[in-house]
Amino acid sequence: LWLLLPRGGPGHQPVAPPVVNEELERLHGTWEFVSLEVDGVKKPDADFKKLGVLFQDDQWTVSDGTNIAAQTTIALDATTNPKRMDIIPEPGKGALIHAIYRLNGETLTICDRGEDKGDRPTEFRTEPDSGLVLIVLKRVKR
Repeated sequence: LWLLLPRGGPGHQPVAPPVVNEELERLHGTWEFVSLEVDGVKKPDADFKKLGVLFQDDQWTVSDGTNIAAQTTIALDATTNPKRMDIIPEPGKGALIHAIYRLNGETLTICDRGEDKGDRPTEFRTEPDSGLVLIVLKRVKR
């Protein structure tokens, strides 16, 4: 997994492999929530429909248009099946989240177990007491 960590001496900038850059570019843009499921239970639209997601470079920002609800860095591994995403919060604002993701046209599906509470998911589904979260996003047309 390319975590894009610095290598070398001071001032050395990490270089992401081309496949990581291409994947990040594919996610770039504004997305809206389609559905949110936790522990096998679909959440009501009112819980998430007011939120939007912006992917820019390696940053993932969730906001209601005015207030930022979460801002994280993402690291991708597109060489696995399913593809992997690590969601890295700002220091002091939570723990690393291991996720999988699938981009199918204008739909992005992400499944995670929450803040490093177990193994990375292997399927895009949740079930009761699994600790899994399933997010479906749709790209907002410009």
